[in-house]
Amino acid sequence: MALIAAAPPLAGCDQRPATEAKRPEPPTFELEVTTPVRAMLARTVRVTGTLHGEEEATIASKVSGRVVEVLADLGDRMEPGAALVRIDPTDYELLRDERSRAMTETLAQIGLTALPERGGGWSDGGGAGRGEGISGGEIDIDSVPLVARAILEAENASVRFERARQLAERDPPLMGPQEFSDIRTAADVALSNVDVQRLEARTILARARTLEVQVRIAAQRIADSTPRAPEARAAGESGAASYEIAERSVSVGDFVQVGDPLMRVVDSDPIKLRVNVPERRFAEIRVGQTANVVADAVDPRGASTVVGRVSRVAPSLDASTRTLPIEVLIPNGEGTLKPGGFATAEITVGEEESLVVPRSAVLTFAGVHKVFVIADGVAQERRVQIGMRAGEGIQILSGLEGTETIALSPPGSVTTGARIRIKQDAGVAGGTP
Repeated sequence: MALIAAAPPLAGCDQRPATEAKRPEPPTFELEVTTPVRAMLARTVRVTGTLHGEEEATIASKVSGRVVEVLADLGDRMEPGAALVRIDPTDYELLRDERSRAMTETLAQIGLTALPERGGGWSDGGGAGRGEGISGGEIDIDSVPLVARAILEAENASVRFERARQLAERDPPLMGPQEFSDIRTAADVALSNVDVQRLEARTILARARTLEVQVRIAAQRIADSTPRAPEARAAGESGAASYEIAERSVSVGDFVQVGDPLMRVVDSDPIKLRVNVPERRFAEIRVGQTANVVADAVDPRGASTVVGRVSRVAPSLDASTRTLPIEVLIPNGEGTLKPGGFATAEITVGEEESLVVPRSAVLTFAGVHKVFVIADGVAQERRVQIGMRAGEGIQILSGLEGTETIALSPPGSVTTGARIRIKQDAGVAGGTP
């Protein structure tokens, strides 16, 4: 036991390193720094919606028939009134010719070759009445051959009656009562026949006008057998309409019925963005306000901004969503924006003072935004909430007080505690309003 107690301790039980391990020094970065600034920024309402053409229309067939020619296809640009499709008009041409000949035959019954020009009516020649016809023009009924003959016969009968009366009234009478009665009755019949012929002439004219309407209907159907793009905008509306074919629904040989869709056309300049404004912000929206519209379609390399204006504001909220529907009108002369796409609009509704830093000072990862505040040469991570862009700057809603010194363009390897050697003080946040 004494030997064991006297034995020297084992080397491993009290072994200490000759020198303690040195802690690694935090990395040092040479960075530019800047200071946030306060600037007046536009107060905006940010909304997202769908793009629509200024005018969109589905061209449907007004007549039935077989398609014999398609004059436009998907993507073609058509002027207002341009023909799109041709439907076989043969049946309607035959119907027009049939009705035209029937009208000619009807007019021949009263000795006319054509109806007068539109704008008048008819007159019975004796002031008995006046009517308005579809064709219009004024017709002297008494000049119609049938009526004119009846008038001459009535005048002749009246002359004969007057002579017979003189003979019957002589003393002694030179004409018997029965013969005088026959002549008087013939005169009355002749006068009555004038009214009958006038009524017959009016009936035939009415029938002719009905046939004329049928001729015009057939002619209209012939015109409708060539469906066309919508006509130009009404006077006073902005821009000159130009339509693109967004959809083609028929081919040569198809049989179409009345109402069948043929083409869908879109006028996309200017283009409309329809959005819904939240209930809490709708009171700030006014017609004419500027809207910065962001859409991926504007620039293939990334989202870009175009400027539009609020053109329409609904008079009431949508009861199902409690939002206010509005429209933003956007110039689209180059056709880069397409109906049906999504876009985001920032509608300027006022101004407010905001804290602004250069965008290069803000790092973003997984939806978290942060800047590095430099204090005593040491970096300290600070999470911030960002707002709208302002030129080369970006609005800071929270996370900074505005007196800090922050790093410009910090690399991703910078962490809290890193030593910073100021390369250059950029002063205030440059490039901001």
